[in-house]
Amino acid sequence: MKTALLALGSGLMSLSPAMGAASFVNGSFNDNAAAYLVWPGYSGSVGGQGTASNPAAPTGWTVSATGSGINSDAIIATDSIAGTAGIGGANNPFIDNGAESGAVLLLQGVAFASQNVTGFTVSQDYILTFDVNSRNCCGDVPQGQLSIGGVVAIPFTSIAPVGGSNPYNSISVPFTASAAALEFRIDSRSASGGDATLLLDNFAIAMVPEPSTLAILGLSLSLFGRRRRE
Repeated sequence: MKTALLALGSGLMSLSPAMGAASFVNGSFNDNAAAYLVWPGYSGSVGGQGTASNPAAPTGWTVSATGSGINSDAIIATDSIAGTAGIGGANNPFIDNGAESGAVLLLQGVAFASQNVTGFTVSQDYILTFDVNSRNCCGDVPQGQLSIGGVVAIPFTSIAPVGGSNPYNSISVPFTASAAALEFRIDSRSASGGDATLLLDNFAIAMVPEPSTLAILGLSLSLFGRRRRE
């Protein structure tokens, strides 16, 4: 997300996700991705020789005991239960379409991932953004549901693969903080009970400026532009 620089008097004010105190831990899923050494990337998997095991969950997240994990083209596994060279490159079975760098959270079948985020200002408006895709495989499509603070923000919705090297779909969800700490939870299931996997990445939160702040910034920009034309 580009940072907007707005003139305010003689200084500059930056509008960006950093303005809000609330933020995800490991929203990109990269923090401990390199520890997912066992193919095909399920959380908690143990290698065939028992010499390696994947983390129980991505750093900062709570995930279901089954059906969750990490895939990343940057990872080369050293211990595999499938006898492959690892989960890097062509051996990532879940990220089989879409252009996404780094690690991606996978939710296969009935699974979930959640994080309790703190630092919200009650009654303040925010925007949640994240990227979503699905595995292009296996005859079914995943459905995802988003809940914020225990309230469903997006009901179960089918997610089709973006295909090829297209970018993941970017989702923006405005919400008003009802408490200083809120749980963000994604639930997945398959549309028809078959094999389907949801792919998620880049969770971030931005604060929406108050209308009075926007009015002041708008006036400042107007004056700044007028001075530049003089």
